[in-house]
Amino acid sequence: LSQLVTVLGKACTGTEPLSASFAHAGVRVVRGPDWKWGLQDGGGVGIVQGPSSMAGWVRVQWENSLQTADYRVGFEEFHDLFVAGPD
Repeated sequence: LSQLVTVLGKACTGTEPLSASFAHAGVRVVRGPDWKWGLQDGGGVGIVQGPSSMAGWVRVQWENSLQTADYRVGFEEFHDLFVAGPD
């Protein structure tokens, strides 16, 4: 996951936590440094669906598990997600 990814014209690495400024619909994500959600991700990649109703959170749908849930992208300085590298 150390490849470069471009999100809205900005380069970021696949090992960088997803921040609110990069958390836009369609961004591919994987578990990040503060992940505490067990197997919700099905061990795979998710797609940001958009912002959550809570500030500092985003909604993600996981490709493997098909679950959709909200994750922290800066709330209380926690980052549950990394930006995923390209396929």
